[in-house]
Amino acid sequence: MSNGSVNGSMPVAIYTLSISGKSDNVQAKELQAEMTAEKGAGQDGIVALVNVLPKVYTKPITSVGGQIRNYFNKNGIQLGKTVYGIPISILPKFKSELDKMIQEYKLHVSKLVAIAETGELRDIVIKQAGDCADEIANKIPDADKIRNGFDVDVRVHVNFDDANVGKALQILSDDVRDQLRKEVEESAKKDDADKVNAVTAKVVDAVKDLIQDIQKRCTRNSDEKTVQYKTMIDRVKYIVDVLPAYNVLANPELDKMIEVVKEKFGKLDKDTLKENATVRDTVVKDAKEIATAFAKMF
Repeated sequence: MSNGSVNGSMPVAIYTLSISGKSDNVQAKELQAEMTAEKGAGQDGIVALVNVLPKVYTKPITSVGGQIRNYFNKNGIQLGKTVYGIPISILPKFKSELDKMIQEYKLHVSKLVAIAETGELRDIVIKQAGDCADEIANKIPDADKIRNGFDVDVRVHVNFDDANVGKALQILSDDVRDQLRKEVEESAKKDDADKVNAVTAKVVDAVKDLIQDIQKRCTRNSDEKTVQYKTMIDRVKYIVDVLPAYNVLANPELDKMIEVVKEKFGKLDKDTLKENATVRDTVVKDAKEIATAFAKMF
């Protein structure tokens, strides 16, 4: 397969499909097990726990999401788990039907967002929860979490330099070709944004892990001599020595976060941490201050 053709003969647009959004089932099932063990939760409570979001609202979303995936499977050539080659010759009809399904998906999501904004969602779930209401209350997502959590992300890439692709594009109308170019440009921008977000997440996650490790190791009893500090110091070294190279776009907030870690923890050694309770207290205090200073990124 060349970039734009399958077996060198069928010109295709390369689509990447991502469908996200489901009930918070994993956490809910964990809570269900706890409640069953502790309170003998009734069936009504268990159902509410497993379905934090009412099925009457989530089922249409899931249904349309399945239709979209099946639509790609039926009309495209699957090149990977979420990657499809869609023949350029069928693009006008394909895009028209796909747009309709995506709009329907977003309509169902907007209905769920609306009841979250008015508080109706909370009332529904709490009412179903019965004796489990207190435990389930903090599991109910707010409108923003729902809005950001349900999405159909479709990206398209076309090799406009491929000769076969160029010939195939000639059968499309000027409007369709122009729209396709715009979608390709927008997809490329999203891909670039994803790379930036991945770098940011890598740095932030490393700092978060360090802060959790500090709080876990350095808040133990001051007489404790068996605590191992090497992993914690290795995390500091990784953040200070390795992660700056990942910040290829020189994000000033990431640079500042790394510099603060270096300033506060860069000179720590395991022997001092093990023997000096005052140093451990200071390290914990500094860790909490870093978490507060960069809370919006965490």
